[in-house]
Amino acid sequence: MTVLFERWKALRDEKNETNRKIGDLIAAQSLTEAQAKQETELVQRYNDLYDLMYSLQDEFGPEDWEAHEVDQEEIRQAERQLWLIQLRYGQAKPSRGIADWWMNSN
Repeated sequence: MTVLFERWKALRDEKNETNRKIGDLIAAQSLTEAQAKQETELVQRYNDLYDLMYSLQDEFGPEDWEAHEVDQEEIRQAERQLWLIQLRYGQAKPSRGIADWWMNSN
């Protein structure tokens, strides 16, 4: 079973969401005192999540590493698809579908 890997993925997802929230705060022109405090807390949580992820990785068994590699390959393939779409359309998420590209390329 890949219980450790599933816990790792949940931590990764929370870390990514925390990172998004930090990015939203950084994008603000200036932070209020409350936002600055929130940013500090989010950065600390982000760092804590990374530590938890590394701790879990230290306990991974072969099945966990295999599931991790499958997950990473899926991420790489999704990124490659976005890259290919961006090459074709000039943006990763064009307003129209990619069906016209497929029809015109055949």
